[in-house]
Amino acid sequence: MAKKKKFSDRDRAPAPPQQQTRPAARPVADESDFPSLGGPSQPAPQVVAPIRAPTAPAPVPTARPVVSVPQSPPPQAGYSGGQSSSVSESGDQKAPEKPTELAEKLQKKLTLSTPRRNHRAFPKRPKDEVVGQSVALLTNHFLIKVGKKTLAYHYDIEVERAFKKPVEDPNVVDKEVVESTLAVKKQNKFSRKIGTNLNRKIFQQMIESYSQTAGQHFHGIRAVYDGQKNMFTSRQLTANPIRVEVSLKEGDRTSDFFVNIKLVETNNTIDLSILNDYKDGKTCDDEAVKKSILFINTLLRHQASMDLIPIGQSIFTRQPGQHLSPVLDLSYGIYTSVRNLMAGPTLNVDRSAAAFIKPTDVKIIIDYILKGDLGLIPRLSPYQMRNIKRELSGLQVEAKHISYQGSTGEYYRKYRIIGLSDKPANEEMFEWSETGKETRRVSVVEYFRLKYNINLRYPKMPCLLVGNPTKPSKLPLEVCKIVSHQRVRRSLTNTERSEMTRISGQQQPHQRFGLIQDHVINQFHSNESIGVKNKQFLFEFSIDISKQLLTVGSKIIAAPSLKYSGDKTVSPRDGEWEMFDRKNPRGGARFFKAASLENWIILNMSFDPAFNDEGINIIGRFSKELCDQAKEMGMRALPHQRAINIPNFLPINTFAMIKTNISKMPQLKAILFITPVKTHPYSDAIYSEIKLLGDVQNGLTTQCVNAANLWDGRSRRTKWNRSYLRQLMLKVNPKLGGINVALMDSASMPAIFKKKKSLMIVGADVNHPAPGDKVEPSISAVVGSYDDDYCNYYTITKLQPKSREEMITQLDSMFVELLKNYQKHNKCLPERVVFFRDGVSEGQFQHVIDHEYPLIAEAFAKIDAKHKPKITFLVAQKRHHTRFMTKEGRNVAPGTVVDNGVTHKSDFDFYLCSQAGRIGTSRPAHYYVLADENGFKADDMCKMTYYLCHIYQRCTKSVSLPAPVFYADLAAYRAKVLISGLQRGSDTASVVSSGGEGDGEDGGGDAPQELYTDLQSRINVNSVQKEKLYFC
Repeated sequence: MAKKKKFSDRDRAPAPPQQQTRPAARPVADESDFPSLGGPSQPAPQVVAPIRAPTAPAPVPTARPVVSVPQSPPPQAGYSGGQSSSVSESGDQKAPEKPTELAEKLQKKLTLSTPRRNHRAFPKRPKDEVVGQSVALLTNHFLIKVGKKTLAYHYDIEVERAFKKPVEDPNVVDKEVVESTLAVKKQNKFSRKIGTNLNRKIFQQMIESYSQTAGQHFHGIRAVYDGQKNMFTSRQLTANPIRVEVSLKEGDRTSDFFVNIKLVETNNTIDLSILNDYKDGKTCDDEAVKKSILFINTLLRHQASMDLIPIGQSIFTRQPGQHLSPVLDLSYGIYTSVRNLMAGPTLNVDRSAAAFIKPTDVKIIIDYILKGDLGLIPRLSPYQMRNIKRELSGLQVEAKHISYQGSTGEYYRKYRIIGLSDKPANEEMFEWSETGKETRRVSVVEYFRLKYNINLRYPKMPCLLVGNPTKPSKLPLEVCKIVSHQRVRRSLTNTERSEMTRISGQQQPHQRFGLIQDHVINQFHSNESIGVKNKQFLFEFSIDISKQLLTVGSKIIAAPSLKYSGDKTVSPRDGEWEMFDRKNPRGGARFFKAASLENWIILNMSFDPAFNDEGINIIGRFSKELCDQAKEMGMRALPHQRAINIPNFLPINTFAMIKTNISKMPQLKAILFITPVKTHPYSDAIYSEIKLLGDVQNGLTTQCVNAANLWDGRSRRTKWNRSYLRQLMLKVNPKLGGINVALMDSASMPAIFKKKKSLMIVGADVNHPAPGDKVEPSISAVVGSYDDDYCNYYTITKLQPKSREEMITQLDSMFVELLKNYQKHNKCLPERVVFFRDGVSEGQFQHVIDHEYPLIAEAFAKIDAKHKPKITFLVAQKRHHTRFMTKEGRNVAPGTVVDNGVTHKSDFDFYLCSQAGRIGTSRPAHYYVLADENGFKADDMCKMTYYLCHIYQRCTKSVSLPAPVFYADLAAYRAKVLISGLQRGSDTASVVSSGGEGDGEDGGGDAPQELYTDLQSRINVNSVQKEKLYFC
């Protein structure tokens, strides 16, 4: 059963019940029906000429199969539209309820829907303006106008599989009785879930079958469906509830379904004119507004979702994608979302990209996972089996060994992979009766040879488990092929992610916005097939979507001044600055606080014979030039004590040997590892064990240098240069406890920065496993500053008790540790706290502020009950689809702030683009203030946020998020790397999925306590490292 779609906006006050009225004929909306943009904070949208870019024509939807569907019974006599409570499902008339009963029910509903008392109201936008240069910008939002008295009706829809079983009841004329999924579930534990794609096919077949003649349920009625639980209609249906049977034919199979439709119990009539009233300040009924937005979202996505590939909020075509890797293609889609903002309801449209599995043989996929030829591997190790299972589980495959004839031609049966067999194909035995012979036990290899005359090439490889989880079928991997148009559900590798960013991030703003504008015109204003269908729906509900990009105002904040050692100052320009003078490379700035590079060794783990032959000379030259560069940047650098060459790699013995050598060097502080190339089969696992060795087990600073960056085996020449060494030292100095650059005191500094030993800046994030990953746990990370330059941070990482839990449940204990460290360095507790929270969606805002915000106050109370700090809590979002562009078609300048038009009507939120957009289209960060006891002015809040983007220690550029937010993200990712090392046993794979089948398709359960403790010990960073930026 599909789950009901949740609203994305936060909950507010409950909506009063709306009166159900049946509308008269719908008039054509004219211009006077629509609100104007207006308002002092928002300039009127200007007419912008479309920026054209060539796009493929919208695909024409394919015809759906026509099937014979029985006609539903006529509506019952005495039915009154919308009053569903007066008629029972069996058709019996209910007695009218007494006034006291109605009052009790109403009181109960009001009590249940009233918000909890501990709900905090979000702070309102300050009245002051941001100080800076004013610039008008274009954004990828399109105004939506709704007519007066436009109504829609909200229904719950439920799709069930129909199973037919013979019965022996003599009173039944038809010996075949249809039973629903709910009845059969008691007899059959396994019941396939109906997905949204199949739901949409069933819905479309239902509309076609029940709208042909007058008197049918959907005759003359427009209906839209979200693929899950919600259906909206232009007029009320002739009966309520409704239960109809639908037959759907696909290939040579015909499946029967029941569709149950029922008017929702409360607020089932949606009056879209409330959006106009809300914008004009005539109502504050947020619940009704959210329902209106839900309906328009469903309406605008309905037709495209039926014809194309819907994934989340994006729609993808079926055209072939671009090559991303040997097993992945990159496909582009269009993201759409209706938003109710300061300018009114808008349609946010953006280009999206996703990786899809190539429709290729499963063997090729496995070769890519193993980084080698499957035929050269005698038997798979548990580590390799686990990686293959994680990659393939959930994918659909075609069994190529046998074909079928359908109405559309030859096709192959499709199956979904649920795992791998424990035994290889030549050892998997089962009972089989060959035609005319006795039953005997045969292996999968023998069965395919005798039955299909196929000699398996990989008899020692496991089989794919497909179909029913309780009784799966076993298919040899070489007879299976991946079905096309399947999105990758795992996390992309670093190589895949960088390649995807390189390919998809090349589009300049004028090109991106041109495609977006063309999409809106093609979908909602053109005379092509899909455009005509969408216009019919829009006309039915008196909705109009603008063709023009929305214009908003912005301010550009001046960048801060930065300081290095010896009163050396620099002023960023266009989001970056030079630490060294190009004319005098050796006369540049020195680190603000330089660490010492001493008592360190080099471990060569390149496993490259050509490199090892020249290794001693190369390592000696590299070490000398690295130390020389460190001295130029102000560090005290001594030569490495020794270099150790490790000729080959053994998963367990190699790191055991390294630990033995380290134990003999008590004064050791740092290790530089020369790691193998990324194509090495154990490259990721080696990196994980290196960081476990340094960060957790020994408290040592570790720096990895890939051998490919040092030595070119073909030309037998070194590859590093001065720029590479500088970038390396920008990472090494903070790891050793130094500070590269800091903010300089100036008159423009926000007041909160000026008082010493009073402010702690905190960043927090939660790292989740990839969708569909039932192995990795979720990890929370919190970093807190403890110096007056806001450059030194103390880091804590914890496993979340339940996977995919976004709330940081242990924030109180983590914050106590931060405060103790702050108190140790400053001899006092902070008077003010600014808490940046990353990774929270809009629907979680209220939950975060209700649950995490009080934990901060509790942490202070545990140390000093009398200490009452002032706390500011704001969320930083990067995963949104709002983009900006200058009217000349260029990226916005660093420091651009937008706090009107596309922001909330009254809450304190703003967009800030703090980085320079050199390639592609810049993505601004969205900041939403959930609590503000410090009483920030709008200008000070934006400046503080922008200034913190300049002290990210790993580079000499202003980054897209404040430094503590980036640090929390890096710390959570480092903990994820630590968990995924070589030492993970087979039991670890069940850490998340102990809840098993009941936790949804993404898995997620409570880990066994002993396993939870074991994994937590792998991410408990050594106390020496916690005060340093060990994750840089």
